[in-house]
Amino acid sequence: MFVGCPYGGKFPFAAFRATLDRVPFRWYYADTNISKKHLLGVLRSYIKAVDYCVFDISLWNANVALEIGLAEGLGVQYYILLNRKLSRGVPADIQGLQRIEYDDPKGVLDSSTLLSRIIKYLVRPHTHPKNIYAALSGANREAKFTFALSVLAHLRDNKYLSHNDISHLVQGTYLCQGRMKTTSRAGVKIRQSKGRREWWFGFWQGEREGELPLAIAWNA
Repeated sequence: MFVGCPYGGKFPFAAFRATLDRVPFRWYYADTNISKKHLLGVLRSYIKAVDYCVFDISLWNANVALEIGLAEGLGVQYYILLNRKLSRGVPADIQGLQRIEYDDPKGVLDSSTLLSRIIKYLVRPHTHPKNIYAALSGANREAKFTFALSVLAHLRDNKYLSHNDISHLVQGTYLCQGRMKTTSRAGVKIRQSKGRREWWFGFWQGEREGELPLAIAWNA
């Protein structure tokens, strides 16, 4: 996904980017790589190369407006994000567009956080995340799903998953933090049965074992 947003000023870019990093997509920003191409050519290349774009218009940045125009002109599907606490209103020419509104770029489980909104509207509708969510149950279903996505996002960028990594990823989910911090082993297991392949995150403490689904591929 290409991300269009301000990179400074009142916009909390560091928190915004850290939250997106918890979602197992590849995120591309206009400043990801230095290029000798003209800025317009760079933006065009990024937007044409991705499956979707997300644009945060909370502060109505001129560069973001340009990127939205490019995505619209190139026929690339995009989503509008709006931080209700930062925004002073939406420009009249895009007021009719649907947008994903959020209040907090840092929080985890609250329904008004950026992470919760991104997961609900951009992640869960896809086939594999939908299968993961369907495999979960219980009162902590949303927390388990968020944690599973965070583990996947970590494995996107890293080869290993350490105890410290688990402690970091579980923060904000209130999922058995004590048990996960004291696990003797943790890792990913693959099962295959009835025409589907399942990837599970497993954590063990002595002889006790717990699992969360990470991905389920049907007819694998």
